[in-house]
Amino acid sequence: MADPVFALCYDIVRPATRRRVAALLEAQMVRVQDSVFEARLAPATAHRLFADAVALGDEGDLFRLYGLNTGSEALCRVAGGAPLPEASGFWLL
Repeated sequence: MADPVFALCYDIVRPATRRRVAALLEAQMVRVQDSVFEARLAPATAHRLFADAVALGDEGDLFRLYGLNTGSEALCRVAGGAPLPEASGFWLL
């Protein structure tokens, strides 16, 4: 069974903090908007990444992690930008 898709978004005041958090998230997720990232991750990995992002934040910064199960994935729509991560594996040759 494939890992679920997670969306992590934030509202961060300081530009330096935004850059640090974005760099952390870009290492494991795809940026789909300025402050929104998506990835297919194991739940433990998603929760750890969320905690790491929050730890970099400042007082008053806001963070949200949303998990999409297969039922809710079917309701999602994307126009432009990166598609939702595929559920199937791939070969790297």
